Amino acid sequence: MSGSMATAIWADEKIDRGLRRSGVPFPRLVMGLSVGAITRWSVTEENQRDRSREVVKPSMDPSTKQSDSGKA
Repeated sequence: MSGSMATAIWADEKIDRGLRRSGVPFPRLVMGLSVGAITRWSVTEENQRDRSREVVKPSMDPSTKQSDSGKA
């Protein structure tokens, strides 16, 4: 766990320095907005994938049950 945390901190610092060198006025804000946009896209894609896999189950409510002969 400490190795992955160290890697994340290293990457964070490198991205921050790179954005500052590129002249980005608020690098932390840009990083935060980027992560937010990626997260939103990821969640939206996952939700769409889940909805496409949903199986509609027939209702077990007896009040909505139709008669076998088709006549009321």
